[in-house]
Amino acid sequence: MKALRATPFLFAFALPVISVVGYLLGGWWTFLAIAYGYFLQPIGDAIAGRRFEPTRPEERSSAHRMVLWLATPVQLVLVGWGFWLVTSGSLTTVEAVGLTISIGVSTGALGITAAHELVHRRNRFERGLGLVLLALASNLQFRVEHVYGHHRYVGTPEDPATARLGESLFAFIPRSFVGQHIAAFRTEAKRLARRGYARYGVRNRLLWYSAVQIGLLATSYAVFGWRGLAFFAGQGYVGCYLLESVNYIEHYGLVRQRDASGKYEPIAAKHSWNANHRLTNWSLFNLGRHSSHHLRDTAHFEGLGDSPDTPQLPAGYSGSILLAMIPPLWRRVMDPRVAKVNAA
Repeated sequence: MKALRATPFLFAFALPVISVVGYLLGGWWTFLAIAYGYFLQPIGDAIAGRRFEPTRPEERSSAHRMVLWLATPVQLVLVGWGFWLVTSGSLTTVEAVGLTISIGVSTGALGITAAHELVHRRNRFERGLGLVLLALASNLQFRVEHVYGHHRYVGTPEDPATARLGESLFAFIPRSFVGQHIAAFRTEAKRLARRGYARYGVRNRLLWYSAVQIGLLATSYAVFGWRGLAFFAGQGYVGCYLLESVNYIEHYGLVRQRDASGKYEPIAAKHSWNANHRLTNWSLFNLGRHSSHHLRDTAHFEGLGDSPDTPQLPAGYSGSILLAMIPPLWRRVMDPRVAKVNAA
């Protein structure tokens, strides 16, 4: 039964397939991943419907684990294939741009989502797989800031990845991206200081991560020229844009209150927006069951659940991101929901 329950999560691999299909069709079809992610997936969410799932605390399935692990080789092959095509000179400018964006959508939706799951794991091998995926997105700092920063400070002004009430998606993305990088270095420096090591010495993971990312960009240029550099940087940028769009909708406007001593209230289910849409969760390894993830951040994705009591987004992740791209409409829909949740 556990193996059968893993089958729907193969939807997570739709975007690599769609990137290949777009290339085979050629021309403007290379942008097909955008049409799928922003238009076809919301329709799929509407057709597949919603489903609340109970939390399964002891869920540990080898089938689910294999599906998750598969994301790393698939994304590595996809990015390598993109390097070869974009730098071969066989594509038109439109096709090169379209393929770069489509692969970037997969980097964000499949790669970073799988990495998000993997970097929470206690197993070094799995964390390593997650780091490979983050390196492809040029966002290795996420491993430190998300696990040790976001999960501690979510819903507070100390968390760059929590969108403020009234803040637009387009104002949030640069603030969050830059803020998370700064916060990651602070978090790492504090960790090293507590252990008696130099804050910015050879034990600083962020310095090594930065060296890896600079090395990958430099290698892209050295081996493939400016086209290779543009492709690698471009697809990584698209992936990070999608990550920050997801960050925006997951915690928009939700705040943790302080008591008389200034201490924040414990993280609760009401501090995350959820999407119980089947296709969203099949495509994103149950990321839409976000309250459950924050309450049990080391739990495997197949064990995450939700209930009607958790704050719910008006649509699945793709539909909600589309809504967020129209700030006045987003605020009209979401601000009353935020007020209701924060008043509870």
